[in-house]
Order: sequence, then C-alpha cells, then structure tokens
Amino acid sequence: MDEVLVQTDTKNYTLDNIKDYFMDVEYPDGWDMYQDTLPHSLNLTAPGVEVHCIYGTNVSTVEQVFYKPGAFYDNPTLINGDGDGTVNRRSLEGCKTWSSKQRQKVYDLALPKVDHMSILKDVNVLEYISNLVNSL
Repeated sequence: MDEVLVQTDTKNYTLDNIKDYFMDVEYPDGWDMYQDTLPHSLNLTAPGVEVHCIYGTNVSTVEQVFYKPGAFYDNPTLINGDGDGTVNRRSLEGCKTWSSKQRQKVYDLALPKVDHMSILKDVNVLEYISNLVNSL
C-alpha cells in the first residue's frame, strides 16, 4: 500500500492516496473505474486447493510513473520492470506465497516473453492445461 506508483516533485502517490492522484490530474472517471474494480480485488488468502499459477514474464511492464519537477501535466516518464506487459511480476507471483500457507500443492509456470493476452492462446499453456485435464 505504501509503494510509490506515481512520483512528482511535490507529492508521491500510493494506493493509500490514489484518489488524490485521479483528482489532481483532473480525471475523476479514473477514480470511478478504480472503485468499480475493488469488489473484484484479489483475495490473497490461501484457497486450500491445488493451484496452478501460469503467467508471462520478461515483457516490459509499467511499474511507476514519474513526472519531472514542475511538469505534472506534461508527459510523464514511464518506469518499466518485469511482468506480462499489463501486470508486474511481483503481482503475478502472488500465488507463490500460498505454498507456505496451505498443505495443497502450488505449481508455478512462468513463461518468458508471453504477454497478458497471448497467454490465452500460447501453445505451452494449452499443452499444460491439456496434460493436466488428461491426468485426472
């Protein structure tokens, strides 16, 4: 909650004050859209069932927005990190924490250079799921 998502010369924005960011950039619709997603936020409680985490990695993914001093409304610098092009790697690997919180197995399949949408048709994913279903 305290990770800086947007940095300016006068204020940093985290999830704790993200509403301020949307209001400060005069984009209240962004705040409304964020609010709409809250009921669907990921519950990080271990589910107590076998889990297969499948996600893409090594795709440049925005992690932070940086505004130069005095340039809050100008084009920001986007600071990229590892992820699937939409979601950062740390979030994608959140399911790994369940391994130590439940007795059921948590499997992990990270696919380099597979982005957020193409994972749905990636041959490795489809083969993994097919093998999983056929082993039942």
